[in-house]
Amino acid sequence: MGKVKFTEPLEFLNVVGLNPENCSNFSLFRRVISLGFFLVVITLGLLELLLHFEGLETCSRASEAMIVQYQLFIKIAVLLKHRKNLVVLMQKTRKFWPLDKFGQDAKIERPHKLLKAFFFAYKLIMILMALQYILRKFVSKNGKPLAIAFGESKGLSPKVDHLYFVLHSTSTFVVLHAVTGFDRLFFFLIGHVLTELKLVKKSYRLTQNRREKFLETVQHHAFALEIPPDLGHVTKYVPYVISFITQTFTFCFIGSLLITWSLQVPDAIFYNDWGKNQAYKYKTDKIIAMIRGQRAAKLTLGGFGDLDLESFNLVVKNAFSFFTFVNAMNQK
Repeated sequence: MGKVKFTEPLEFLNVVGLNPENCSNFSLFRRVISLGFFLVVITLGLLELLLHFEGLETCSRASEAMIVQYQLFIKIAVLLKHRKNLVVLMQKTRKFWPLDKFGQDAKIERPHKLLKAFFFAYKLIMILMALQYILRKFVSKNGKPLAIAFGESKGLSPKVDHLYFVLHSTSTFVVLHAVTGFDRLFFFLIGHVLTELKLVKKSYRLTQNRREKFLETVQHHAFALEIPPDLGHVTKYVPYVISFITQTFTFCFIGSLLITWSLQVPDAIFYNDWGKNQAYKYKTDKIIAMIRGQRAAKLTLGGFGDLDLESFNLVVKNAFSFFTFVNAMNQK
């Protein structure tokens, strides 16, 4: 049983030109094309959201189609900005000990077995999700594009609809390869470090009475511990905090709209032309409807609080306070 190989995630990233080890012109060409399609879809979504906003439906489709794009954009930015750092990290892992340095040990090999099994299933799930997203165009009867797109709320001509199908299918292809490659690369790096720490632990037990080997283990231990902070610097806060904020805001904003619009229903009943006799017809029914409408329809955060913008402010404030505290403790 061997270690997981970085060639597997790099193959996914290489398809869309994001392989940090490939600096060829053809790789640059693929990267430009992939990012071009990706940015076009984001731009169309923003135009629809800003210029053709029609309330909850637009927000719902925006959260479905655009949050994923923003998360992917952050991952692509990490791959481009820290490509040299990622190459250095992968090169460092080549100096790690082989799994059988101290003989066969199933416990040491287990993390790599789990990683291979997990990401095989992960790859299948991503492929099925991408196919479902694309094939939905042929199954859905609403005649709308795959993702939110500029002009869809006003109706699209068949030619424009076909154009959006090509754009969104290509964008889904980019998402499939970039996300799968990024996530596998990240977890494979961590998997190498985990098994190396197990080997170091075993080496300490075997070399306690041999000074030279013990000092060698100490040096190798220090070398293995250099990688997590370097990897943390590459992915520190940015992908996860921004994704967290974007997702939380979108869902809380939709929840806030739901509360506001549900409370507008009794107002529509009350603010009536009471000078007309017919306004007093069914007055008991109207009073009951107004009383019922004063209890807002709302979503909750697991039953602990309302899903609205006030909760968003509270969650973000507490989250940043926690991150600041953890960062301060780590620096000490």
